[in-house]
Parts: sequence; structure tokens; C-alpha cells
Amino acid sequence: KTDMQGFDFQAIVSGGEYIKRAHYILTETWFGNVQSYSNVQNDFCKHLFPYMISMNFIPIKGEDGYKTNDMLNRPGVKLINGKSIDEIKTLCNEQALLPERTGSLEGDVFWKRVDTTLEEPVW
Repeated sequence: KTDMQGFDFQAIVSGGEYIKRAHYILTETWFGNVQSYSNVQNDFCKHLFPYMISMNFIPIKGEDGYKTNDMLNRPGVKLINGKSIDEIKTLCNEQALLPERTGSLEGDVFWKRVDTTLEEPVW
């Protein structure tokens, strides 16, 4: 699991091809064009989703996490649950139209390597 105060995406990318040795990965991320920290890339749609797909991982579950008071009524990353990759791409295209904001709309995403035969761990 990553929980690196906004540097989760950077940590995953720095692992390069080595992340393919993992069967499951749990990452903390931001959602809805809301940025928790300045000058850091960690948005699900802009950063993690495209990169993890390119590394042959698919999101299997999203859980909403910390939200600042101004974000309590906004849907979080759990919106990906039950959606196909194409549906998530459409959702991300819609998220890209939202204005960029600072605040907190954080959550965790559970990723599965597409070719794994290992049983899903208990999170």
C-alpha cells in the first residue's frame, strides 16, 4: 500500500518495470480534479489510471477516503466500482472537465495485474 502524502504516483513510476512483479497494489489517490498537495501528481484519472493500465494493472475497487468539508457532497473514487475500463475512461473524460481545485477528495484504489492467478488478498 502506498500512502505518501501525494507522492504515491511518483513512487509507483519510480518502481518502473519492477511493479510488474506485484500481483496486487493498493494506492492512495485524488479524484475529481481536486489536488491535496501543491506541485504533486497523484490524480486517479490524470496520472494513476493511464499509467497503471499501461503497466497491465486494472482497478478492481475504489474506496473513498478523507474529504475536506467542501468536498463532502462530491462523489469520490468509489465511482469506479463495477465499471469496465471503457466506462472508467468515460468517467475520467468527464472528470477532466471539472475545474481544478485544492482541497481533499482522497481515496484508495485496489489494482490487479491482469495476468495474475493469485487470489485477491483480504484488504
